[in-house]
Amino acid sequence: MNGSKLYLWDVYKGDINYLYSFVGLDTYSCVGICGNANGEIIVCFEEGEDAFLYRLNDKEHQETKTLVLIQEFYDSYTAFCAADYSRTHPGVNIVVEQLETNDEYNKNILLNQIKEGNGPDLIWTDKETINSLKNAGAISSLNDLISSDMEKNIFSGVLDFGKIGTELYALPCEALLKVLMIKKGSSDLDDWNVQEAINEFGTWNKRSGGKKFFSTSYSLDPLKLFNMLCGMQIEQSIYVDLETMKCDFQRQEFYDLLDFCLEYSETELNSNHYNTYSTDEIISQVDNGEAFLLILEGNLIHYSTVRKKLGEEYKTIGYPTKDKVSCLVECYHGVALNTLSDNQEIAKDFLEMLVSKEYQIKYSYNWIRKDVLQEQVKDASENHDHGDYGDYDDPYKDSPFFEINSHASIPLEGREDGTSYVDEYIQLMDEGISNQVEYAIQNILFEEIQAFFLNEKTAQEVAAIIQNRVQIYLDEKGCEL
Repeated sequence: MNGSKLYLWDVYKGDINYLYSFVGLDTYSCVGICGNANGEIIVCFEEGEDAFLYRLNDKEHQETKTLVLIQEFYDSYTAFCAADYSRTHPGVNIVVEQLETNDEYNKNILLNQIKEGNGPDLIWTDKETINSLKNAGAISSLNDLISSDMEKNIFSGVLDFGKIGTELYALPCEALLKVLMIKKGSSDLDDWNVQEAINEFGTWNKRSGGKKFFSTSYSLDPLKLFNMLCGMQIEQSIYVDLETMKCDFQRQEFYDLLDFCLEYSETELNSNHYNTYSTDEIISQVDNGEAFLLILEGNLIHYSTVRKKLGEEYKTIGYPTKDKVSCLVECYHGVALNTLSDNQEIAKDFLEMLVSKEYQIKYSYNWIRKDVLQEQVKDASENHDHGDYGDYDDPYKDSPFFEINSHASIPLEGREDGTSYVDEYIQLMDEGISNQVEYAIQNILFEEIQAFFLNEKTAQEVAAIIQNRVQIYLDEKGCEL
């Protein structure tokens, strides 16, 4: 074997002939190759708790249906799931491919291929592309896949990401939590909006002398700071109303926001100089009064690590939206189904498996199901085997863990008593809203506010241009609906 391919090596003649390619299995998981009296080749693999036995011969086999899953770029979760599905469903082969480059040109080529009936069966892509494919009639509604199990166990913010209106058009397979952490006693900030946060920061700034609003893993220029405060949730802000299709940027709050981002950014716009910070440095900045809020973004593993370091001196606050302050459930991609696929039923069955409990336990680290977290996360246990550490003590014996199977687990940071942060994490994810971005509006904002940050236009001039452009976009979007 070489990689995932099996070859027949004739030592006497010096010939090497290709025989077979194994989907999702390779040399590392192969535990044996032998022949039998019938001239067949037997190949055995072990993958976790699963074992696979292949019997290869020259007899004619059933026809294989091939489905193509195209990815914007390589995604291991959907690739592993496709390989697993192909192994366990004889006669089906899901081939995973990537776009040559992840740009508009290749996305347009993909859209044209789908329209012509030559496209892939399944598309793993971002929300902006999902919207474009839906508007072109290129992808199918997946509402018939929404089961009581999905509604009960998949976080609502995850399913909301894949929806356009009330229709589900893509299934996200992974999700992250995004929350803000603030030191207890440093501020009364709780149910807040951006304007209140700016005012509260001013009070805190005079008291502590701190200059940073957010402590995050990289330094923020004015545009990045604006995006953190408003751009990522622009459709949830006071400036845009997608129900009435109206916008209002020519107001004092917007002018103040631009002034604030310019004054308290860490680097200048388009600067080549920027800093990166470790988790310990991010926490230290808030502890020492250099920064006001800490951004915590990640899966349960990262969340647990940071929460352990923060201890009980910090509290969680969400992002301000129209209706409430809420944590954000971040999904970046979903899998959509080509309307013209000849393999609709197989594709839908695979889509259900992508978000199933089985695949989430085996292949995911960014879990989307609360039942998986509730059942697989265990508190510290002396009886659990985390692996062989030889002459050394198991460093994770007093830690909670995510149990993949009886032989494999993922250690987690936990509280001093050995309990995990999973209930806290589930509650935040359960209450969180989907962080969906209106990219067209966001792009308009990013294009125009740079003129203010570069001192080329006033805040009022920039706001007037944005007001006009965004309202035209909303009018056109309203007509489409």
